[in-house]
Amino acid sequence: MEARGTDPTTFTNLQSALNRDGICQDCRKIRFETFLDGGRLVSRSRILDYHSIPLPQLNGDRDCKLCRFLYEVREHPSKIMETEPSYRLLVYLAAKRTFGMSPKTQPFSIFRVLPVKKEFGSFDVHDANGVIMEHDETRGSVGGRQIQPHISSSLVSQWLQLCDSNHTALCKQRFAPSVPNGFRVIDCVSRAILRWEDVNPESKYLTLSYVWGNTASDVVPDDYLDSSVVPRTIEDTIYLTIQLGYRYLWIDRYCIPQKDPENREIQLQSMDRIYEQSSITVIAAAGLDPHYGLPGIGSNTRPPQPYVHLGKKSLIYTPYATKDIATSKWNGRGWTYQEGLLSRRRLIFTEHQVYFQCNAMHCVESMNLPLEQIHEESKQRMLDTFRIGMVFPLRGIGGVPEDIGDRINEYLRRSLTKQKDILDAFKGTITAFERKFPRDFSSLCGVPILFEQRLGASYALLLALTWDGIRNRNGQVLAIPQRRVGFPSWTWLGWKASSISLATTFTNVGLNIETPSSISMEYVDGEILDWNADRHRILARNSIGSFPTILRMYGLALDVIVSKCGMIFDDIESFTRLHANSFDSVNASILQTLFQMVRKPYPKQGNDGKFVRFTLFPLCMVKGQELSTLVLYQPEGSDVFERVGVMRLWPHEGITPWYLELPRGPETPRLPDHLLNLDTAFDPSSPPNHKSPHGLGRWTPRQVRIG
Repeated sequence: MEARGTDPTTFTNLQSALNRDGICQDCRKIRFETFLDGGRLVSRSRILDYHSIPLPQLNGDRDCKLCRFLYEVREHPSKIMETEPSYRLLVYLAAKRTFGMSPKTQPFSIFRVLPVKKEFGSFDVHDANGVIMEHDETRGSVGGRQIQPHISSSLVSQWLQLCDSNHTALCKQRFAPSVPNGFRVIDCVSRAILRWEDVNPESKYLTLSYVWGNTASDVVPDDYLDSSVVPRTIEDTIYLTIQLGYRYLWIDRYCIPQKDPENREIQLQSMDRIYEQSSITVIAAAGLDPHYGLPGIGSNTRPPQPYVHLGKKSLIYTPYATKDIATSKWNGRGWTYQEGLLSRRRLIFTEHQVYFQCNAMHCVESMNLPLEQIHEESKQRMLDTFRIGMVFPLRGIGGVPEDIGDRINEYLRRSLTKQKDILDAFKGTITAFERKFPRDFSSLCGVPILFEQRLGASYALLLALTWDGIRNRNGQVLAIPQRRVGFPSWTWLGWKASSISLATTFTNVGLNIETPSSISMEYVDGEILDWNADRHRILARNSIGSFPTILRMYGLALDVIVSKCGMIFDDIESFTRLHANSFDSVNASILQTLFQMVRKPYPKQGNDGKFVRFTLFPLCMVKGQELSTLVLYQPEGSDVFERVGVMRLWPHEGITPWYLELPRGPETPRLPDHLLNLDTAFDPSSPPNHKSPHGLGRWTPRQVRIG
């Protein structure tokens, strides 16, 4: 199919061409000659950006080729329907405005086929899977591009050249790569695996992100890649590297020494640098394993997208790459998350096309766009308003330290073959945050510690430990997480949670106070380090993958007994329910969830499974009123607690002043006698002399060891 530019004279006979080409009567009513001549209609359309045309008889079995085309590219309803829905053709008249393009761009129209009952919000073309455009591959024009069986290396080179020439602030590498010790690359010409110090220091390298698949039987050479044993995806990437004018390629499976734990740890800690300093990260987002290859390379060809001729004009479907990427196995694997996120420039191979995104621009093979016209005047970056088909976050890892929460939740939606890799596959992302926000971000065994210099070391750590893996940000209770062996319960790494929420509210910092009077760390080698006195030593050990297994904290604690329905009892004999207003329906739901969490691994411990004893351990107050309290469980016969959850309590009158008066030194925290009962402390309506039947309602100072 030839590429043609916009020629107004071709519209004169378009209607008669539709008659000759066997277009049905319904389709002939669609004024394509008007819509494709965007300039005239757009000038009169100042309010509505789209025009809706009913397609009541649309189906794929008609003789009309336009009907068949529109049916093939229709968007399916969001919900499964018993019968095929009715459709309509949505014509975006002022498409350059809809796309967020410069006013200087030539007018054009785009089309979508939607169910009649499609939600109004889904009209946004940014959220579509693709659009219909006029086929036009003329340089500087806007139109659909025909996807060829093989990729065009010249097109990819154009994207790279535009990035090299303009994106000096966000994408350009200003110096030779600073790689970790022991870094190795593949020489794609000789196929030897070389140490970086043996390579020209001015050289550049590419990286590959792909799905390992079942690698148990794969041969991992130490110094040379023999084409007879290398999977097809690797072989195709070697070919592509040379085609794009590069020589060196980094692939984790071949360049990280898997049998050298110390060197492997160094490489894993440097994943952010490895991918960020790569000239291009090639992403294989097609197939299920490394033997599938890169579509568009060699014999692995791509099918053309649907199109239809209308006289001398052609309409072509231009799919975005977002759906192919989102549904790929690559996008579901934990290891590949940071590989895509941390890269400066990404070239993604999907089943149908290639997609490119650097730190300043994104473009897709199926769409021909005047890229320079979609840039800011300085040409340093693409206009923020142009988000069509964008895959990765606009600001890389994030613009503020709190964005780590979003990155963790994106990562948790992916899967890992080996659960022990939960930290290794995310280390590069954590390191990237530490490098980008050196004053406001650190971490301990994966737990983000934010704004330490502003809040103080103790409070920042305590606040970090209040992450919640049971409720989302809206307070909704999620699925019950299971324990992940090999990691302490006080880190989110120790739980198979679907998402977590971090405490990131720092208003009224002056009222934020912590209750434990001491915090220390225990290591498997027997070393015990105090958080305040030995913080730098703790973080140094953390940086080399040596984490504390147990947190030791001394503070006030409260034992409570909880029933299966989440009710808190003071004593299981008298079934006296505590009158605690702070334990509202939300917290009751949390306790009910926690009850189920501990009953599953410990079904026979205590009272025939009818009750569970938890220990509440307050950590800190946020905004001067919200008391963040750990919920701990101590298995029978163990001197170590497990952190099973966190509760947000809102103390009533009389409790806040007491917390503000807590001692700050090694002294034992102590409550006034009239506040020792939970009833009195949390319910101002309780009689002043009310006493709990037994001692379970009393706050007591003690040391807890949380593993």
